[in-house]
Amino acid sequence: MNNEKKSSLEKLEGALYDRGREDVVPQVHGVRTVRNEDVPTSWGERTAAVAPAKEEKGLSFGAKFLLVSTALLVCAILFTLWRVVSLRNVVSSANIDIVVDSTPYIEGGENLPVSVSINNRNTIDLKEAVLSFSYDKGVGEAEEQQKITEKRELGDIPTNQLKKENFDVVVYGEESTTRDLVAKLEYKIDGSNALFSKVVTGSVVLKSPPVSVTLDGPASLTPGQLGIYTLRVRNNSTSPSLPLKLVFNTPLTFTKDTVSPKQTSSREISWNIEPLTPGESKTYTVSGSFTGAGGESLALKAVAGSAQNGGDIQVVFSQVTKDITLRTTPLKLGIFADSDRGDVSSLRFGDRPTITITYENASNQMLRNVELEAILGGDAAVASGVLPEDGYYNSVAKSIIWNKATFPELENVRPGARGAVRVIVPIVTQGTVNPSLRLDVIGRADILEPLDVQTSSSKSWAVQGTASINGWTSYKDSPFANSGPLPPKANIPTTYTLHLVASSQNTLAGTKVSFILPVYVTWQNVFTSNANVTYNANTRTVTWNIGTLQGGKTVAADIQVSVRPSLSHVETSPSITSGITLDAEELDSKARIKNTLNPLTTALSREVGGAQVSRVVSE
Repeated sequence: MNNEKKSSLEKLEGALYDRGREDVVPQVHGVRTVRNEDVPTSWGERTAAVAPAKEEKGLSFGAKFLLVSTALLVCAILFTLWRVVSLRNVVSSANIDIVVDSTPYIEGGENLPVSVSINNRNTIDLKEAVLSFSYDKGVGEAEEQQKITEKRELGDIPTNQLKKENFDVVVYGEESTTRDLVAKLEYKIDGSNALFSKVVTGSVVLKSPPVSVTLDGPASLTPGQLGIYTLRVRNNSTSPSLPLKLVFNTPLTFTKDTVSPKQTSSREISWNIEPLTPGESKTYTVSGSFTGAGGESLALKAVAGSAQNGGDIQVVFSQVTKDITLRTTPLKLGIFADSDRGDVSSLRFGDRPTITITYENASNQMLRNVELEAILGGDAAVASGVLPEDGYYNSVAKSIIWNKATFPELENVRPGARGAVRVIVPIVTQGTVNPSLRLDVIGRADILEPLDVQTSSSKSWAVQGTASINGWTSYKDSPFANSGPLPPKANIPTTYTLHLVASSQNTLAGTKVSFILPVYVTWQNVFTSNANVTYNANTRTVTWNIGTLQGGKTVAADIQVSVRPSLSHVETSPSITSGITLDAEELDSKARIKNTLNPLTTALSREVGGAQVSRVVSE
């Protein structure tokens, strides 16, 4: 093998086993035995070559510990340097101080200054910082509409720099309501497009509502006794109020008598209130009575709050509740009217009903000096004709009084005793629309001390009026052009106009006028444009839907039909309609009103010159 082809290992082995190489005697350290080995100078067959063992010196434990410790220290230093360099571009929200500063309380509807301070304690700047400040104002129908948010662009916030922004807060709501004040900071840092944020929340408590409501009135009444309740709404703030709504919640057993001013809703006792000036107040009154048993507890509630466009209350500003206790009355009262039709719930024009007032001592003690007073109300009574039995009528005050002077039985009424007094009240005959009669009765008596018993009862009667339906047939006197032979001829169609007129003394609801067309009469679908007229082809019924007919008013409609007489109608005036019926309900008395008009015919009774025109059908 050539030298250039020998490996380094082979070269080493050759040098070791060179015959010309002198033996090397190892140095002796300490006490050591040295052995000389015969080393062959040539490669012999099956000759084992033994090399002298070389002993290496190892490191001590102390040296190794020192080396490892030094290495760990170097690594720690390098890691610390790496962290310092790497964290130079990292920001922590913990190093951003946000403080929302305000007084802990706020007057509803008043302006509250709020400041938001931001301090950057990071080692790098905050970039493109934006501050969002939000709170619930307490106005609106939805949460989004109640939320007020104001944004401020702060730009860059250098390290260790303080920035401060001021805001004005106005909130509404009920007393003791807590409103959160939310500050949100959004920012970036150099070398990153990520958006970071931090949110801090403060709060304020409404010290007083912007609008207050009070409710005054008797806390105890007897069943049926009239009570008057006063509601007051006041603007407590130094700025105009929002549009308001006041609602008076009553139990189902409460029957309202009067409401002032007039309520703005038919389904509840409520008022829409225009914005009040600072310090302005408005007063509302409601009178009524309760039904129920003595000892029963009831509650009235007045609620005031913001309302948009006359809708429901969106945010309550103030509310107050008044507890009512029904007293057991020892003096029970009853009221009813009778006429020639017996006991009635409604009256009629021209009636002379006898009003009976009953009384009863429901206690176990004597009632002394009982006095009954009946006050006439409404516009149906003929005041000059009121005739009390055993009583005194004060025509100026429109009241009738019964006491022991006019009715001796009232001086002492024993436990369980009953009695009655009466008065005749004539009803107007005409001239009044939707008249009614009302009687408010007050009972007073002594038990332990004078006039320590007082109770009341009321009753109203609507006066039922009359309604009429009238009509006639025309040919020339019509808003529509009629055609066909006149006088009518058998088997040839002639068109006519039906004039219908309806009127009523009192206001009617659901008013309808209807009739049926005979088979020889054809529906033309022509009628007065402002009239709601329908035709049912299956039943051949024509219906004029009037709806509400105001009392004292008259309404009219014109309807065109075509008549084809048959030979059987010759020498007759055939009917064009069946009987015409008016059907409605009186709005106040709830009485069912029904009136019928005879069928209309081909006779032109009211048309100019109609009397000279033959009414009968010719061949």
